[in-house]
Parts: sequence; structure tokens; C-alpha cells
Amino acid sequence: MSELAPISKKKPGRPRKPCNWTAETLTDAAEKYFEKCDSKTKYVVTKEGVEKVPAPAPYSIEGLCCFISVLRRDFYLWRKRGDELGEAAEMIHQMITANRIEGALEGTQ
Repeated sequence: MSELAPISKKKPGRPRKPCNWTAETLTDAAEKYFEKCDSKTKYVVTKEGVEKVPAPAPYSIEGLCCFISVLRRDFYLWRKRGDELGEAAEMIHQMITANRIEGALEGTQ
């Protein structure tokens, strides 16, 4: 009988890009995003004239991902990891969720 060539167990498709994000860089980028959201203002007309008042924007996963140029799918995959990056992503997700809930309870979102 003739011998068969061994079957390759490589997955088909294009290889993934390596992840260059660390827990520290993700946390720093998220803090910048939160500062950006918190520093939003709007103009309000009052009896005294036009005033600039704070109007913080709600945090969102989509907004964060756009801000740091990462796909939402990748962010959710990071949350599933068991390393420091996964823990940082999970903590950021909890902060965003808490912001959304507090805003809804206060009636600001």
C-alpha cells in the first residue's frame, strides 16, 4: 500500500494580527476617553445671556472602540482573556456600565 501524506492541521484563512495592547496602554487610553466624555460642554441661553455649562457625554463601548481604533469584537475578545489585559478590559466595561446606569437613574442620559 502507498503511504498517505500527513494532513496539515493549520486553520484556513488569513492569520490574525498580533495584539500590541497591554493592560496599561488600554487603561491609559480609556482614561483619556473618559476625560474627553466628561469635558463635553454645551451652550444654554439664560436671562443673563448665553452660558457654557458642562454636559458630559455617556460612556459607551462603541465610543471607546472608535476612540482607540479597535474593533468592538476585539474588545469583547480581550474581556474573555484570563490575563491582565482581560482584567483591564473587564474593569473598563464595568465602569462604562456603571456610568450608563447612573446616568439613567439621574435622568441625564
